[in-house]
Amino acid sequence: RAERFGGSYNPVTNIEGISLDEYEKRQQRMKRFGMTETKERVMEDVHKYETPYEPEIAAPEDYRYDAVHLYGITSTMSTKTIFQYFSGMGATKVEWLNDSACNVVFVDSFSCKRALSCLSMPLESEVARVKESHPEMSTRPDLDMILWRKGKQIDGHRMLMRVCHKGDVKKPLGERKPSVYGKEEYLHQHTLLL
Repeated sequence: RAERFGGSYNPVTNIEGISLDEYEKRQQRMKRFGMTETKERVMEDVHKYETPYEPEIAAPEDYRYDAVHLYGITSTMSTKTIFQYFSGMGATKVEWLNDSACNVVFVDSFSCKRALSCLSMPLESEVARVKESHPEMSTRPDLDMILWRKGKQIDGHRMLMRVCHKGDVKKPLGERKPSVYGKEEYLHQHTLLL
């Protein structure tokens, strides 16, 4: 599409926010020092109360191909922020799971795949790890979509995203951990009542 309208689309500059040359230099530097880009490195500056849900790789019917699971949300982000992040991609609904994760539902599976392709890039270390541990998965066409992907930053915060698994749901009330955000507000409101 970008080529048709005289523009160009480069996922590296879109996701990383740097030039392709700078990205290649970083990759060479990482290789020289024996480092790889993993989901842990992507999320190293995000200290969340809950860790991301890691579903086992399952049959295609266990995935919601019309939804993206987004992890790395902070207290400053809202439903409005999420819709702005996915503007023009066909996002219709945000399902909040906890303080750091949500599912973004799209009009259809094509819109979901386009959002993943435009706003994130696969973590090659994740793909390689799964191909090594599950050789039968190496030919699966949706493998890089169901594994964690490095997302474009929202307001300077790093994101991980992937196709939504049917297990990506809000936990029952008794199993949820207390909210990290709003504790001060909660305590302040209840001390005023006393």
